[in-house]
Formats: sequence, C-alpha cells, structure tokens
Amino acid sequence: MKYQFVENYNVLVKQLNDFKSECTSILKSNSNKTTEEFNELIDQWEERLISCIVRHIAPKPSFLINAFHAGLGNIFFDDLMHRYFAKGEEGKQLFFNSLVNSKLKGLRIINGYLLILNDINQNPIPEVNNIQKKFDYLMHKLYLVYSEDFYSVEYLLDLNGIDYRGEEPAGLGEALRLKGYVKSTDRRNLFIKLTVKGAAYLERKVEASNKSKNQLDSDELIQKIDLVINKLQSLGYGHEILFNEIEELKSAASKLNKKNWMELLKGKVLDLVVDEI
Repeated sequence: MKYQFVENYNVLVKQLNDFKSECTSILKSNSNKTTEEFNELIDQWEERLISCIVRHIAPKPSFLINAFHAGLGNIFFDDLMHRYFAKGEEGKQLFFNSLVNSKLKGLRIINGYLLILNDINQNPIPEVNNIQKKFDYLMHKLYLVYSEDFYSVEYLLDLNGIDYRGEEPAGLGEALRLKGYVKSTDRRNLFIKLTVKGAAYLERKVEASNKSKNQLDSDELIQKIDLVINKLQSLGYGHEILFNEIEELKSAASKLNKKNWMELLKGKVLDLVVDEI
C-alpha cells in the first residue's frame, strides 16, 4: 500500500511544527496544574495531532499513529509516576518534563517518516523486487533521517508499497546489523537506525556511482564531438581549424556538467561558422 499527501508536504510539516511549539508551551505555562489537568491538556493535544495527520495522508496512516505511540515509551509510564511523584512538587515537574519530551520524540519520529514519504513521492525509484535492492532502499531512507531515532523496517517497506514475506523485515534488519551498518532496539531487529559505518558505506557507494556516471557522460560527450567533427568536415570546414577547438572540448568534457558542456559546444560551432563567413 502506497501513501500520498492529501495536500502539500510542506503544509503538513508547518502544522506539525505548530503542534511542537504548542506542546512546549503547555509545559511552560501549566506547571501549576494538577497531574490530572496536565494529562488532560496533553491528551487533547495528542488527539488533535492525530486528527491532523489522518486528514493529510491517504489512505489512513495507521502506521504513523502506531509509530507515534511506540516512541512514547508508555510501558514505563507507571514506573515514572511512582518515582517522580515520590519526590513531591519537584518530582511532579520532572514527570511533566518527561511526558512532554516523550510526546515530542513521537512527533519527531513522525516527521522522519513523512520526510521519507515525501522523498519517495518526489523521487520515484524502480521496482524494489530483490533482497539487495531492499538493502539499498532501507539504507538510503535511513540516511535521510540519520539520527538517534529508530525506524521500523516494516513501515519503511510499507511506505513505498514494497512486498515482503512474513519474517523478511527481521531478516533484513539482522543482516544489516551483522554488517555493522545499523543498530537495532529489539531482539528481532525490526526497529533500526543507521550507524556511522553504515552512513560512511552509503556515502562511498554514492560517490563511486557518481564517478561512474560522470565517466559515462564524458564518453557520451566525446562521441558527440566525433559527430560534430564529421558534420563540419562534410560542410567544408578545415581540419586545422577544428583541431584546437576539438581538443579544448574534449578536455572540458570531464570538467563541466553536461548542460554547460553542450553550451560550450554550441558556442564553438557558432564561432567556427562565423569565422568562415
């Protein structure tokens, strides 16, 4: 299943930034509230946040709601209540801080998934239909959100509608972890984040790919030069006139991008024609 923004990605991001500011404001301006009152304010904020997300993503992004709750650390809620309230008023404020920070963490993770979704929509990739392509896909998406947050392998695959077998997400996570490219937060390696080693590997791979592409572009431009030479000579332009210009073009092929080189080529051809008139 593929997800789409109902409106523009930037519109949603702006609204989520407003929610972030509001959550921080709740903490600053309601320190004198009782625990029940403070929790009610936070619950209302969370309900409006989830409604906002549901309105802006189609189909309904249940995975984002799950990701938000997974980032809250709710399993520690009762323990936090016990430890913080044992310290009186100071403990209450510490608890309020912890509660708000957990909500902001969940919001930060949502923003990460949305950044990945926007990249998928803006830069469609060929079908991801084998294990190596899935490795590459996961690494590239984790690099977009390179941070201390962990992301679900299943959710990352689901974002782009990539099919997988039952235990495959766990296997993908484990394989990447064993290579040292990711860290995991659970025994099944279903939630992962990129390591420094993983980021460095990806950067080297991208750099090598760019060099290979530049070489292909350079070879293509040299072929264009040969075509231009043949055409100009067929029109009666002398080889001596062409030689210095062509050598300069060949030298520039590895230094300029394709667009700038083509402009240079057009200029050289125009100069040759003008000189002959």
